[in-house]
Amino acid sequence: AAENAVYYRVAKYANGKTYYGPKITDTSYKLSKVPTTDYSVSIIAYGEDDSKAAGEKVKITVEKPLGYVNKVTVDENGVVSWKKAENAAAYRVVKVVNGKNYYGSKVTKTSYKLTAVPKKDYEIFVVAYDEDGKKSFGRQTRVEVGDLGVVFDPKVDANGKVTWSAARGAVKYKVGKTVGTKTVYSAAVTDTSYTLKSKPTKDYKVFIVAFDENGNKTFGVKKDVKVK
Repeated sequence: AAENAVYYRVAKYANGKTYYGPKITDTSYKLSKVPTTDYSVSIIAYGEDDSKAAGEKVKITVEKPLGYVNKVTVDENGVVSWKKAENAAAYRVVKVVNGKNYYGSKVTKTSYKLTAVPKKDYEIFVVAYDEDGKKSFGRQTRVEVGDLGVVFDPKVDANGKVTWSAARGAVKYKVGKTVGTKTVYSAAVTDTSYTLKSKPTKDYKVFIVAFDENGNKTFGVKKDVKVK
């Protein structure tokens, strides 16, 4: 136990990403997913005022590590290529469009042709499998399509202010808000922020529609917003 700590979170560092467990009061925690390649963990201690202190990273070595696909390339015909991951016996290519994952079939070679190539920006990554069926998730790569980009990262703060990164070629935006089955759109804005006129009282989704100077548009990734 850390002095004056009231709860903890376990941070897991694997494949270049950080994963945080829930807040706990115990001094032990079981990882929901144990990485198949070398990884690190640290304990973050929180005080009563939510101040926090991160402990030293401890490296865990896996006996027979399964590597992960760090980078992929995609050509104009939708052929995905990558370098072999350590101890991998098979792979699956995952295409991410509008925040949804679409899995390709398993292959043993290090290339795969997409059955359908998106007409707007998308993301792609490769899942590697070892001989026992254990898997590792590769890093996502953004694939740009055409002159008008997609907004992937809308964020909403406690006051209902929505912010996002600028999309390639966009001159204006609209914020879409979906509550249940109903979607409403804001007026067009040229900034990359907008405060919702009314905040829903139950969980909802937000997304950004980007427009170019010719009126063409792309629909961005939907962000789930939890109402406390």
